[in-house]
Amino acid sequence: MHYITEGELRDRYAHQPYSTYELPPDAKLTPSAKQFLNDFRITFNTNTESKSSNIIDNQAELSVAKSQYIDVDALLVDTHLLGSELRLFSRNALSIDNVLAYSCDELGKRWVGARVVSDFAADGSNKVIDPALPENTPLPLLDARIHPIYFEASVLYMKIAKYIGVWKNAKTHVASSDLEAVSAWICEASGICGKLSEAINESIDKAKEAM
Repeated sequence: MHYITEGELRDRYAHQPYSTYELPPDAKLTPSAKQFLNDFRITFNTNTESKSSNIIDNQAELSVAKSQYIDVDALLVDTHLLGSELRLFSRNALSIDNVLAYSCDELGKRWVGARVVSDFAADGSNKVIDPALPENTPLPLLDARIHPIYFEASVLYMKIAKYIGVWKNAKTHVASSDLEAVSAWICEASGICGKLSEAINESIDKAKEAM
């Protein structure tokens, strides 16, 4: 039995958004994967042996299909997770790259402290609809002169970039009243990715200069 994870569904959605999902034979959804499909209003089939379970699942699918818009509260869940990871990274980066550490901590605290999605657009400062990520994923050199924190920065960059891809694709299915907040979050996330990328590239340049 293969279990489909939330990560698999997110990766697929970030690459190409979809409104229906057909579960492969002999596969089941993890609870978080099912929650992702529900939050993003994606209809899906279930492979269950129990007839009663099928009835319940089919009713759930119908209720999801009736709703036109994505549940943007799912963005809060994503943001709290990423905010906590930003704060952990900032602690690890302290005294190694203080500028990056304090930038990550400031945004991490903001994200962890968000209580409603509209918090991301509260000050009206984020108006960029489709900010661009750095063109290439930053990859630090395997060099003893490059601190391991920049490898952690690369992992964090790629994780945030994946979530940006998911929510960019989700914008066409977000209610107009929530669109500004989602766009503002994408702007903030793209901004911190830019800072992570810049710090990694600076570490690479310094290592090359020392050669």
